Amino acid sequence: MPAQDPAFACILSEEGQQVTGIDYSDGMIACAKDNAKKLGVSADFKKMDLNQLEFEDEEFDVIVTRNVTWTLEYPKQVYNEWKRILKKNGRLLIYDANWHLHFFDEEKLKRVREREERYLHKYGQKEVVAIENMEFFAASPLTSTLRPVWDKQTLENMGMSVQIQDNIGENVYEEWEKDLYGESPLFEICATKC
Repeated sequence: MPAQDPAFACILSEEGQQVTGIDYSDGMIACAKDNAKKLGVSADFKKMDLNQLEFEDEEFDVIVTRNVTWTLEYPKQVYNEWKRILKKNGRLLIYDANWHLHFFDEEKLKRVREREERYLHKYGQKEVVAIENMEFFAASPLTSTLRPVWDKQTLENMGMSVQIQDNIGENVYEEWEKDLYGESPLFEICATKC
């Protein structure tokens, strides 16, 4: 089971799953290995490019990602790679949000900044949801795309069966996260390879 998140890799390993965690960053791989060692769990961590996965066809039952897809420069290519390495009836679980969409919508940006102010007054700590980085956002096409609508259409066009939960953050976020990130609800995509 490949996981593109060190925390998910450790959690799934604690649950007895055989896990392969991947990331392109040496620092993230080192952090993941350190976390796994501290937790006493076994997961295999590999440095790998999502655009060209070094796995055989139909190798995995489940793929889990968190806050990864919004960063992809070539999301359709990566989705095709994930489909390729999934076994028949395998599942792709994506947890993500419309991170940084507010930089393409003035009203949404205004609401994000208002949330930051309310957060400061409520918790006494200044937090900035996102610092503008338009060069990176322009290279990551999903930052300006309404999701999970795009994902559902793309995955269904690839022949996958797709179910969406639009605001899974309501069930998993702590109250402070809901207060701060409410303009970018966390969604869950479950795509099954037919």
